[in-house]
Amino acid sequence: MNTISDNQDIFPDQECKQAASKALKLLLHQDRTRAGLEEKLTKAGFSQKATDFAVDYAAGYGYLNDVKYARNYVEYKKTTKSRMEIVYKLREKGVSDYDMEEAFSEYTSDDEYGALKERLAKRLKNVPAADLTFEEKQKHIRYLTGCGFPMPLAKRAFSELEGDS
Repeated sequence: MNTISDNQDIFPDQECKQAASKALKLLLHQDRTRAGLEEKLTKAGFSQKATDFAVDYAAGYGYLNDVKYARNYVEYKKTTKSRMEIVYKLREKGVSDYDMEEAFSEYTSDDEYGALKERLAKRLKNVPAADLTFEEKQKHIRYLTGCGFPMPLAKRAFSELEGDS
């Protein structure tokens, strides 16, 4: 990672230099979104000018990339979360819809179906689907749709489980 040198030419003032240094240290430990980095720097007490400078400085060196962040997040969470849950979390982190669309370019309905089956298996805890009452099945389907999974996928998962029994 690039360190801040004593070359004062690129830094408008000392606060901007300190903010840029803090930004690079934060990014060294954890990837962040543009909005997340701005929030951290503001909470650290830097002015808006210094925060904007530091964020642009980090982005200029390629250390800050919301699309890359979102892609990594999607890749990591796609086996356990619904698309809707992932979108919600990325929006919470300040990722734009355009960047999210890029991140989801390789995400498929099979990924979501796999995550749904994983969530359902964990929830059923080895109880065969055939042993569940109609009301219990409906309760599990409501849970899955409440987690953001589409109703047809939830019903498909249950019908496949019943077919396996």
